Amino acid sequence: MSIHQKIAAQANDYLCLREYPIENGLGVEISENCFQNSELDYDKILILKLDEHNDYCSSFTHNPPAMIDFLIYTQCCDESINIHLVEIRETSGARSPIVRLNPKEIITKFNNAIELYLNVHAISYLNIEKIKSVSAYLVCDPWKLRDKEEREEIFASKIKTCALDFYSTLRPLKVFGKSCLIKPHLPNPIIECC
Repeated sequence: MSIHQKIAAQANDYLCLREYPIENGLGVEISENCFQNSELDYDKILILKLDEHNDYCSSFTHNPPAMIDFLIYTQCCDESINIHLVEIRETSGARSPIVRLNPKEIITKFNNAIELYLNVHAISYLNIEKIKSVSAYLVCDPWKLRDKEEREEIFASKIKTCALDFYSTLRPLKVFGKSCLIKPHLPNPIIECC
């Protein structure tokens, strides 16, 4: 049984499935190799909107825990699984965009995704032995660089002088025995399928 079929059997998880991991133009792009006939190939990729899961959404739960925006699984033809944790932070309208990137809040969201969702819900449908890698993305654009030339270079140099540099000094997140750092990215990094 595929991961998609296992998720489909669990109503709360199934209702979180999405086609695109984008909010207000920010998020991650999905590579063309994840599509078949212009539709997502569910044997290759699954996108869950975790902050809309009944257990983590204020519409269904009083005082829910803070949660990342998206959890993305990519599955290769050898059945190995890559896990992508994605938090999107809109900062363009903020007076102090860097304040919107408060590490304490963001780290809590990632930890909740691991401890409350992956370790509680996902363990029932994932084959832990098949997990190949884990990535954690913080998608943000606090300096409005998205449309500028050399944006990646400018972003990398500015990170070193602000709170975003803090993420490189953190202890890695641990997910089913795999480690990863939360990495800030400009919108919209691309997730590839095998």
